[in-house]
Amino acid sequence: MTGADVSAPVVGLREQKKRQTRQALLDAAERLFEAHGYDRVTVAQIADAANISVKMLFTYFASKEDLAFGDEARLRDALVSAIAARPTGAVCPSWPSPSSSRSPWRSSRPPRR
Repeated sequence: MTGADVSAPVVGLREQKKRQTRQALLDAAERLFEAHGYDRVTVAQIADAANISVKMLFTYFASKEDLAFGDEARLRDALVSAIAARPTGAVCPSWPSPSSSRSPWRSSRPPRR
């Protein structure tokens, strides 16, 4: 058996088209969200930019939110890379420290008894 025989299974044309359409939707959504903001973009605009119908869009993604987070692996990798690249001891400048009274991790309500 040669190295070529052990390669990944061949993906059929139908599966290739599905992957291309899904990626086209993700790309169009990202481009439109960056240009206009999430709240100002409709699923109809995303579908139009990807050259498919709104009905077809919903066969790939259940909601607009799913489009925003549809490329989860890439988003996760980008977050991990950004965190790993920070200097030791650095915190996000827009978040208060965990000990701060403004910390998102501290509740403004008194503890339950």
